[in-house]
Amino acid sequence: MAYTKRKKAHMPHKPSRLGRWLNSLPQEWKWLFPVHASRQLYLTENDVTTKRLPKPLHGLKIAYASDLHYGEYLSDARADELVERINALHADIVILGGDYGEDAAHTRAFFERKPQF
Repeated sequence: MAYTKRKKAHMPHKPSRLGRWLNSLPQEWKWLFPVHASRQLYLTENDVTTKRLPKPLHGLKIAYASDLHYGEYLSDARADELVERINALHADIVILGGDYGEDAAHTRAFFERKPQF
């Protein structure tokens, strides 16, 4: 039987005053909060174990990133920072889970940058 042991999520900083203020806005202005949140990068680490895992896979480290939305909300500099942070994890496998760009053109531009994971 598999089980997950969760570690506390690492947040690089506490929510900013701006973030708290945006979250406190009336409902018709709540659309501003996702714009602010999209500029934040978060890392969550999970240990997953199972007795049925083959021995050669013990200690396998997988990094998963999704919802990058390269373009207006994730600039070249932020994309480079994200690649550096993922590479610093020294994962055996890197999986990109989708929503790479704001649209098809931005998605293509992201991969044309040839990020080196």
